[in-house]
Amino acid sequence: MSDTSPIVPSHRDLLTVVETMNCGLLASDMAGVVMYANPRLMGWLHYTWDEIVGNPAVNLGAPEHAEQHGEEIRAVHGGDLRVRMVVLQRQDTTGGRLFSSGGGGRLP
Repeated sequence: MSDTSPIVPSHRDLLTVVETMNCGLLASDMAGVVMYANPRLMGWLHYTWDEIVGNPAVNLGAPEHAEQHGEEIRAVHGGDLRVRMVVLQRQDTTGGRLFSSGGGGRLP
């Protein structure tokens, strides 16, 4: 007889996935202040933990896309969690732009 109980990952397991996945992840609070950025995103943007966490997420956006970035943040705050792209800019402003997508669906 085999055990068919669901596998429940630990917080440590989930953190390992987030910290080692091949895509960048950023989490901000409802005020738009960055609470977390994984190593992949920090590497792409050339920022350190102390330079990102605690600062407004909108500061990571490319200046020419500031209005659109603000609209996307307001939409998420309104419950719209559909996948979207936001243009981000590296700290040194060199190289190509990066994008982010988030969520799926809509909060009730």
